[in-house]
Amino acid sequence: MAEQLIPHMEQAEAMLYPELERLMQNRHSMTPMRREHAELRALAGELADLAERDLDLGVRMRLRRILYRMHAILSTHLAEEEAYLAVLDHNLDTEEQARLVRAPGRRGNQVHV
Repeated sequence: MAEQLIPHMEQAEAMLYPELERLMQNRHSMTPMRREHAELRALAGELADLAERDLDLGVRMRLRRILYRMHAILSTHLAEEEAYLAVLDHNLDTEEQARLVRAPGRRGNQVHV
């Protein structure tokens, strides 16, 4: 999670969301997507806190709650992200798309345009 999910969210917030807000003239603010990122970071932190604990009944229940919440958020979030990527696809030329893909700090195939 720390190596893939968190960097993906940081990349989206730094590069994609500002571009989407520009293209959509802030009519569809990316604030809800950023809020979901914050919630996912908090949940990832809770998971990390539990990593050192014994898996007694209480910890297992807490893990289950965290994982279900993450799944619910990610399911919706990723579907919305796909829709926003289509906006970029239809509004940016090949060079602009390449600029987003080559962005500094981008690792692997975290962001597809």
